Amino acid sequence: MAKLPWRLLIPNKEFSVIPETDTLRVSFSDLNLKQILDMQKIPVDAVKHFPNWLKLLEGKRIRISGYMSPSHKETNLSVFRLVPVLQIMNFGAPIRADEVIVVLLQKSKTTEYQQNRRFDVEGTFKIAPIVEEGELLELYQLEEAHLILH
Repeated sequence: MAKLPWRLLIPNKEFSVIPETDTLRVSFSDLNLKQILDMQKIPVDAVKHFPNWLKLLEGKRIRISGYMSPSHKETNLSVFRLVPVLQIMNFGAPIRADEVIVVLLQKSKTTEYQQNRRFDVEGTFKIAPIVEEGELLELYQLEEAHLILH
């Protein structure tokens, strides 16, 4: 039997609950497959190898902190990409699928581009892989989301 090029580093994980909203506090490092599975390169079938605790986040309300990725539009955004650090967007390196969350705001809600501003987003977590030309481009989504600006 061939040895897999990755191994489970975090077999169990618990998340704190934000009492006032009953949501789970999650960080980008909690979703990072290098840290969870030692995946240097993420295969298109990565979801099949997720530990159970990560699969169980599917459909849960979570709150995560990050930065809005620049887009071609700056106003009336109903969808945007959330990234853990600004440098991901600035140095031209390809973004790993586990370093971005596609945020879909609540119906009929929009926001303005939040340049260089860290903020929280709360929404329903989805594992939603997007594969194009044999490459995993996106992995995670937050649906019915809203921004929490500090």
